[in-house]
Amino acid sequence: MYRFILFTLCFSAILFYSCKQNETLVSVDPKYKKWVAGYTYGVISNGDNITIELRNEMDSSLLEAHDLKSTMDDKILNEILEISPAIEGKASWSDERTITFEPAHPLPSGQLYTVSMDLEKVANVESGYEEFVFQFATIPQKIAVENISTLEYDSYNTEWYYVDGTLSFSVHADSSKFKEG
Repeated sequence: MYRFILFTLCFSAILFYSCKQNETLVSVDPKYKKWVAGYTYGVISNGDNITIELRNEMDSSLLEAHDLKSTMDDKILNEILEISPAIEGKASWSDERTITFEPAHPLPSGQLYTVSMDLEKVANVESGYEEFVFQFATIPQKIAVENISTLEYDSYNTEWYYVDGTLSFSVHADSSKFKEG
């Protein structure tokens, strides 16, 4: 009986801890389509940019309110975009309606990101829709080893062998970081 109670307590603690570790998934309200025409979503490559396309150009009244010279002024972008976990990079206007965030480095594989945008600073939105939140993830790194064969270094000395094969990666891998051993 003691073992059963101990097992139940341990299992409950592990279950509780693992449930707390899961990321909360965000659902985007379809009503945002009034202001947002498109955005990065789903699973992307670790070298892709993050893009948000607005339905319309930034309103001239918002330009004056934020002391901006034109809709292409990047000054406001650092204030309105927040990415979690944080990513080094630069946000810029690709055109009058499209914001592009270009990461400084490739993103880690298998990571879920949450982007929060202060939408009311670039569009006249209804109450309750001031913040636009969406998520995307990067492709998990997977490695496949194929066509493995063991070969002798020297046909006269059967003590030394080498392995030959093919490695395939789901995401680009920098071969200069591999060690030969």
